Amino acid sequence: MQISIKTLAGETIILDTDSSEIPSKSLYTAHGKIIKNPVAYAATGAPIYKSFKNQYGRIVRNPIAYTNAGGHIIPQKNINAYRSVYEVTCESGVKYIGETGNFNKRMKQHFSGKGSKVTQKFKPIKAVEKYKIPGYLAKRVENYHVAKVSAKRGGDKVRGGNNCNSKNIPVKPKKRRQTKRLRGGSL
Repeated sequence: MQISIKTLAGETIILDTDSSEIPSKSLYTAHGKIIKNPVAYAATGAPIYKSFKNQYGRIVRNPIAYTNAGGHIIPQKNINAYRSVYEVTCESGVKYIGETGNFNKRMKQHFSGKGSKVTQKFKPIKAVEKYKIPGYLAKRVENYHVAKVSAKRGGDKVRGGNNCNSKNIPVKPKKRRQTKRLRGGSL
């Protein structure tokens, strides 16, 4: 099954999804109703919740039964809040692709040397926000963009998503320091 996602920039991304895909835990609307097809629901941009609390701050395990009994539920963190997929161009021609909920904060981390292992190893030169999409689909879109850029530039120079290993990116050899060696015999 294919699903199309319209980004905030107006671009349409087509993702292949498995229609039998079932999340490990139930996902809910803001009113406590179970979402039957989370991928399609997430593409609409509507909020998705994993957990609720009651008016007393206690976790509600079954929001449907709780609301049917007249209880009031308070949704916790919206896992479908919009997230950014970005691309960082680093020295040596390496590209790093990631996703975040706070683009500006994440860029400060990358450019200060406190970001991913890849941007710690290869100094970032510039960064571009590529997509702003619903959070439930962010990892899929990140992997989609990694595959798209890898096909264009070659996978050995692109990292991000499921392709994060910075250890096997070729690095220019460092100049070795020459040391004086004593030749000959003993004193």
